[in-house]
Amino acid sequence: MNAKGDIRGLYRIAVLAACFAATALLVGGVALAVSGGATTASADQRLAAIDQNLLAFTVGSVAILLVSLLDMFTVPGLVAALWKDSRVLTGMAAISAVVGDLLGVTGGLIQAALIPMSQAPAGAGASVQTVILLEGTFSAAGFLLVGVSFLFFGFSILRGTFGKWLGWVAIAAGVLSILGQVPALAMLFMLASLAYLLWYIGVATRLNRLAKNA
Repeated sequence: MNAKGDIRGLYRIAVLAACFAATALLVGGVALAVSGGATTASADQRLAAIDQNLLAFTVGSVAILLVSLLDMFTVPGLVAALWKDSRVLTGMAAISAVVGDLLGVTGGLIQAALIPMSQAPAGAGASVQTVILLEGTFSAAGFLLVGVSFLFFGFSILRGTFGKWLGWVAIAAGVLSILGQVPALAMLFMLASLAYLLWYIGVATRLNRLAKNA
């Protein structure tokens, strides 16, 4: 396969990953909101919510985990498209995104441990608190790095011709992701999720066009 074919392949993989990530984000966000298992305050309330809405919580947890996993497959296509605009910014964005996504996947796997615990809440005790603490730590660290990656991608996009509006969406997603990790500003993360959705739709549309023209 020639160089153009290789780049076209990266673009197509990124397009598929972005489309699936957008779908998983929608499904996961709705399912977790319905379950209440990711937002309730105390450990006992969280286990009770998961137990009462086990299917919704399971679907939501798997879907959000898939978002982090799929996001990594958008990175090579973005790097191929943006490398000429700013190698430093694009490289830093790629590293931050992959490491952040790996932390997010780890947090999602830890969160999944709450599912069997919800079926035997009486014997869970301190283990639940440990799982919640670990899940929160990994997820927060992951989203902080993902937020940084969005900022780098956004500034790189603004320096080129990929799509100025998408650069501003990326910057907004980055700022909201970072601020959303502050407990008092947690509601901002809902806006970050909307920015993610716009990002994936925009990335899929733009990279699909580049794939056709490669």
